[in-house]
Amino acid sequence: MPGRRLFVAVPLPDRSVEEIAALVGRVRGALPAGLDGGQPGHGPRRDVRWVRLDGLHLTLRFLGPTLEPDVGPVAEALRAVAAEATPFRVVIGGAGAFPHPARPRALWLAVRSGTAELMELASALDRALAPAGWPPSDRPFRPHLT
Repeated sequence: MPGRRLFVAVPLPDRSVEEIAALVGRVRGALPAGLDGGQPGHGPRRDVRWVRLDGLHLTLRFLGPTLEPDVGPVAEALRAVAAEATPFRVVIGGAGAFPHPARPRALWLAVRSGTAELMELASALDRALAPAGWPPSDRPFRPHLT
């Protein structure tokens, strides 16, 4: 499929990434061999792939494959939303898995506080992207960290 695979996200402060990295380290250390990224063990899944934590983010909108000429209008919409945004605090707590905890493909951390602000930011982004030809997402926005 042509184009770059794009999404709009809020990066995390370095301190938050460090705290999450420590948590992930404890989780990995508690897993049986093979699930921790080491030698295959006897767990239900042996294909665990841990990602770099410096890419942690709060996704606001997945855009998918985007052609180069469409990147400029997307960037303009982002600048407009960012210019109107005000700082707010997000508190992370709880976790889950996509698509289902029994068969996880990806783990996520839940947003405990700041949900309303993130939802408004995502809504403002939808409104700003519409004139550039991006209809609102057909999936409801659920703030989470991946």
